[in-house]
Amino acid sequence: MAAVQPDKAKHMRAPKWDELSSAGRDKRAAIFAATVCLHGISKCQAARCPFSHADHQPSVDRIHSMNQHLPRHLQRAQRYFDDGQLVAACATLEAHLRRTPDDADSLSLLLHAWLKRGRMRPAVELAQRLAALPARDAQAALRTATDLMRVGDFSRARALLDTPLVQDSRDSAVLFRHAQLRARAGEYQQVLALTELAAQLSATPDTNLLLLRARARDYCGDADGAGADYSAAQHQRPDSGSAAQGLARVHASQRDADAATAHIAHLHSVLPSVTDADTEAALAYALFEELHTLQQYQQAWPALQRGAAAAHRQWPYDAAREATRIDALLRTQPGTAATAVPQSAPAGTATPIFIVGLPRSGTSLLETLLGRHTQVSAAGEHADFAYQLGLATDCDSVELLPMTAIERSADIDYHALGQAYLEHTRWRARGRSHYTDKLPSNWMLIAHIARALPQARIVHVARAPMDAAFAVLRQLLGAAYPWSFAQQDIVAHYGHYRALMSHWQRVLPGRLLQVDYAEFADAERLLRRVCAFCALPFEAQCLDARLDIGVVATPSSLQVRDAIRPRVGAWQAYREHLDVLHDGLAGWHAPA
Repeated sequence: MAAVQPDKAKHMRAPKWDELSSAGRDKRAAIFAATVCLHGISKCQAARCPFSHADHQPSVDRIHSMNQHLPRHLQRAQRYFDDGQLVAACATLEAHLRRTPDDADSLSLLLHAWLKRGRMRPAVELAQRLAALPARDAQAALRTATDLMRVGDFSRARALLDTPLVQDSRDSAVLFRHAQLRARAGEYQQVLALTELAAQLSATPDTNLLLLRARARDYCGDADGAGADYSAAQHQRPDSGSAAQGLARVHASQRDADAATAHIAHLHSVLPSVTDADTEAALAYALFEELHTLQQYQQAWPALQRGAAAAHRQWPYDAAREATRIDALLRTQPGTAATAVPQSAPAGTATPIFIVGLPRSGTSLLETLLGRHTQVSAAGEHADFAYQLGLATDCDSVELLPMTAIERSADIDYHALGQAYLEHTRWRARGRSHYTDKLPSNWMLIAHIARALPQARIVHVARAPMDAAFAVLRQLLGAAYPWSFAQQDIVAHYGHYRALMSHWQRVLPGRLLQVDYAEFADAERLLRRVCAFCALPFEAQCLDARLDIGVVATPSSLQVRDAIRPRVGAWQAYREHLDVLHDGLAGWHAPA
């Protein structure tokens, strides 16, 4: 998202919790619920964005508890925080904490104030202080786990979630919040178990619970169960963008023309009354997907146009700002330590396999193949390296690689950075010798990864320009990818991506393996090449689509469970509408 200018921030104050109407509180809680579910990086999608802007806010539960009986110093600090007077907010809270060092609410608000000031180190220290306090109840433990995850400390957060205080609770609100945090960690099998239990304890599961269980079923490969929950959620909330998006994916995977036709009628009935951009975007993209599945291309294009325009209003792209970062990275010379071929992992240490590229370029498909290997844990999309880089440079990771982090990169202790990453991701390996890190946008961090982790394998999955570009245009990727909603923005971003990837290939010979999406047509040959690069023995079972692949927490969750079929040329059905994209990418060939 475009940064808010400091001189404007205090004039853009969001209403405090106690100033909101009941509907406003429900909406903010729903936004937070979506944000907390991973990554979100998500799919209308704060959940898919690991660096969500909403994460700057203290947890909704903590704000609510604070405002019920708010001490005077917290009222003042909260007012400063909301008005963008962050130095004053920090000073007020620090003065109070010198007298009362164990005040969890003050520690939490101070943590978020430091993050909003762009500082990671003091926020991490505050999170560690919070973790050291005994939790008085399950809700307090969940609030602290939320703050720990916000600074990338998933290990401590998971330890809190594993305590009897949380595990033994049968309160439906605790179960739901617990499930949200497990989702953020990518642990969707646990999300499914927790939401099932919460549903059993609820007379009628509410919309948010249904949507979270639907997402868990979706990501675990249960298309029928996911479809049932998405439908139930849509019945309760007819304009739910998450339900509409989920149903469109399910119908596409099941090739259910009748269900798609009925859903199209529903979407046409609710779209005229929608007023907010994020809901409009989600519903219009879902309408496009249903019409595209039915090959009704002339009707599908206006729906895509409407959805993309709404998303562009919601998440504008700053091409010049991105160009400044790319130019700085193009001047990066990683040094001889990073340019050698990958080293063997030290004894007792798992080897990370970074899978990078544009979204929708085949990264999930490659991880699916590797995830069937007996020595590989498919860990999905997570932002652990960005969090540790943020700590090393004392920059908040709300943006993947801010200019401040680039400018401070020369002073990093890269060995310490690598060790911190390995320590924080140890649990993701789950006892196996290799594990994946599949955040596509890590392509910007390749030099940092190569220097910090000599044993890391980095695999770049590339796709033909028009196929890659149209694949992101047709998918609502959310706040993490603001360049993906307008053809001219995609062209600009694609140029930045190709220029930097060419630079990495020049200055990091031997560290990168490039895979072309077209190679999935001969999956065995491709997999043998990738396994050799990753120092893994080839296993034929990786090619067996009948094997359960567990969790796939991306929009490809149902698609990648089918037999491997590279999808090319989908853009040609809309060629007459894609002149800007086609002409802008004409000078690029498929990456070599």
